Amino acid sequence: MLIAGLNDNESELRAIAASLERMQPDWIHLALPLRPPAETWVTLPDETAIQCARQMLGEGVSVLWPEGGAPDLSGHADVTDAVLDIIVRHPVSQDDLLRALAALAPEEVEAALQKLRASGQAQLVKRHGTLFWRAGPAACPTPSRSQAVSPERLRRRLRYHRLPENPQL
Repeated sequence: MLIAGLNDNESELRAIAASLERMQPDWIHLALPLRPPAETWVTLPDETAIQCARQMLGEGVSVLWPEGGAPDLSGHADVTDAVLDIIVRHPVSQDDLLRALAALAPEEVEAALQKLRASGQAQLVKRHGTLFWRAGPAACPTPSRSQAVSPERLRRRLRYHRLPENPQL
């Protein structure tokens, strides 16, 4: 995953490219943090950084942009089960979730979402100005605790997880 301020600079991209060169993958899926991550400081790199990553990582790079839109919640008899089925897999923006539930009575949708929140099975989080529903209890640090894990500290930790120069496979 390409994260602004963590691994989207030239130095980090060169290190990633070197590891990929040794692995020789057929293709590379470059993921971006579009749904809300646990850490509040994680943000999407700018377009220049994304293009730089595509160039530096070589042939076969595809950027994974989610399709967006309302999830398919058909096949569930119960609204709460339908919502839980999708949010346990990944967060969904409130707008997309409400679009997916548009065929139901608004009071039924509101009651189901409130039931999920009250039970702790779901939570509503705001990331970069967008409201998302996600399964609870998820590990969502407070903004101040999230800031305690700095990108620099994570960069140092990432250096220990790189492939060795001559892996014995």
